[in-house]
Amino acid sequence: MFSELNNPELLKAQISKRINEATGLNNTSKSSILTHITDAIANTVHDTSSYTASVINSTFTEFASGDRLTDNAIEFGVIRNIYADMYISGEDGIVSLNTSDGMNFPRYANGKRVIAAGSRYTIGSTTVEVLNDVYVSSSESSIPLNVRLISQSSTDIKTGSYIDITNPKDINTASLRIVFNSPVYNRLYEEDDDALKSRILDSKMKVHGSSVNAIAGIIKSIPLVRSYYIDEDISGGVSSIYIATDATFEGKEELSIQEIRSRAVSKLDSLVSAHQSFKIEEAGILYIYPIYTYKNTTESMAIAAIKESFDVVYKPFSTSIDIDGIKEELATYGLEIEIDNIALKSKYYGTILMKSGGQISFPSAHILSFSAVDSIGVQE
Repeated sequence: MFSELNNPELLKAQISKRINEATGLNNTSKSSILTHITDAIANTVHDTSSYTASVINSTFTEFASGDRLTDNAIEFGVIRNIYADMYISGEDGIVSLNTSDGMNFPRYANGKRVIAAGSRYTIGSTTVEVLNDVYVSSSESSIPLNVRLISQSSTDIKTGSYIDITNPKDINTASLRIVFNSPVYNRLYEEDDDALKSRILDSKMKVHGSSVNAIAGIIKSIPLVRSYYIDEDISGGVSSIYIATDATFEGKEELSIQEIRSRAVSKLDSLVSAHQSFKIEEAGILYIYPIYTYKNTTESMAIAAIKESFDVVYKPFSTSIDIDGIKEELATYGLEIEIDNIALKSKYYGTILMKSGGQISFPSAHILSFSAVDSIGVQE
């Protein structure tokens, strides 16, 4: 639409031509009056055109960015996410109520409520809100807690950290503490433009209820999630949601998986209907590596080219990869590299498959991680 107006040199040439036709001025040297007039007009038109194009494009989700995209999202009932809170389920055993000496809760407190739902405690810069009434039993020494973490900034809580909740006015709370049994990484995130655009587009197609589109929109909005796989049961309900982060693609364990799971659960609980159930899991990881020969190039360049070819061909959460497709893509680099075999490796069982061509198949809900470390290259 604005291609000519957005090309300063083309714009100047057109203006200069028209002035020449109208006035006869044809001196286009850098110091000429014609050049100065042309530059002044062209710069003004270009600036105006750029602003106009920006305003027009910002009305379309595909082209909007920043604050304009935020405004665009609001029109569709979508709010750019800024994450500060984190929900932790008692089922995960991350936070619990314990006695300071590790012994069972005292008999005199048996059956007593020691924490009321909504009670808040502080650890560092983080507020810990207990979401349910907590009653103790003298036959137990630990009770898992459902909590909400509230913070205005990114916060790390180390394993073993605790909050002493002893209340001098309530003997039942004597020597009780809230303990963090695993590390918690609570991050303050602002949703990026790509993720927000994806949710806006999903909202345009979304129907009421727990449709796959609606669930996908929520999963996409969670920080760190790079890809996902929704496993539907026969009746169309969602049984499992598998997620992958940058760490997953690198073949590493995602340390923030609990944080991701908690954010997802807190959002999906309000969407998924009562007759459906779901669980959120980290994707399984399988490793893929090449056996190859190369010449007239370096080993590092060879492996980089093979990895890039793999990245082009591989589709996350697919159940197979085309070896011949990788070879064809590699050929476009113009390097003397030949892939002899592609191997599939499991963390637990080592190399489980090796093929020279065709398809390599593997289970669903898994991510393939390219392993440069395992790759075997022979220089000719």
